[in-house]
Amino acid sequence: EGTSSMSNNDEVAMPILLNGARAYDWIYDKLSQSERDKIRAMLVVRGEQAYERWWTERGVYHLKPYSSHRTRLVNYMTQVGTVLWDEAEEPRKWFNYLMPIITTFYPAWGGQDGGYSEGPSYWRMYFNYMLQSAFCLEKGMGIDVLRTPFYRNNGWFKIYADPHFAAQHPFADTGIGIYWPADKINLYRLASVFKNPYFRWRAEMSEPRGHLPVTETPVPSGVMSFFWLDEGPDAPKAKAPTDIPANYRFNGVGIAALHEDPSDPDEAFILLKSSPYGAWSHIYADQNSFYIQA
Repeated sequence: EGTSSMSNNDEVAMPILLNGARAYDWIYDKLSQSERDKIRAMLVVRGEQAYERWWTERGVYHLKPYSSHRTRLVNYMTQVGTVLWDEAEEPRKWFNYLMPIITTFYPAWGGQDGGYSEGPSYWRMYFNYMLQSAFCLEKGMGIDVLRTPFYRNNGWFKIYADPHFAAQHPFADTGIGIYWPADKINLYRLASVFKNPYFRWRAEMSEPRGHLPVTETPVPSGVMSFFWLDEGPDAPKAKAPTDIPANYRFNGVGIAALHEDPSDPDEAFILLKSSPYGAWSHIYADQNSFYIQA
């Protein structure tokens, strides 16, 4: 309830909530009953703080789902709720709220054609959270949320609207940086789930910028690469996008990408933006703007 509470500093509270639940799950057999009781009680209190944010901060979340941090909590709370499902009553309340959101309009930042309105930089981090949430729901609850059009088409966003050879990464907030190899791990996962050779190609083009191991992502935990990097015999083989349409329009987020050849690093391409989102959250007020590279 103090300095690490959700209302005081959510950037402290959120990782304690998520990583606390994961650690509780992984070392459960090593804990005494007294230790389990203490940790569970802490997680339930923090989970309730997160739940209240969807109802009390900036309006009800499902009616106005454009708050970045409350959107991140959707992914965290599915995992916390899965861990605590058989040990507390509160997760049922959390899931009763979350499941209609996750299986309908979520994420509100995207569209059925796979676009992502908060831009490539925030895609790296938030889409990684979404994939972790989906992985947890599938393995822990038997619920497969990846079979929605948004997830199926999201890899095209990275091929057309954020090419691996782009010198800059419009549109929206680019403050997270371009060095995290979350591009690679996210696209590996999409390629494996949907058996898409083009997504695998885009993943292999995503070399890290810096000194981080290529198979790790610090957003938020490199352990996911252990689960997701699919190198088995059934893994899709990378295929350069030489035989796909040159252009793609992401109607949901108002971005059109026009390419000469999406597989050619020396091509010329143009991106056009006229977004229905306005300037919410990490989206900039850059309507009717464009980006040209040649």
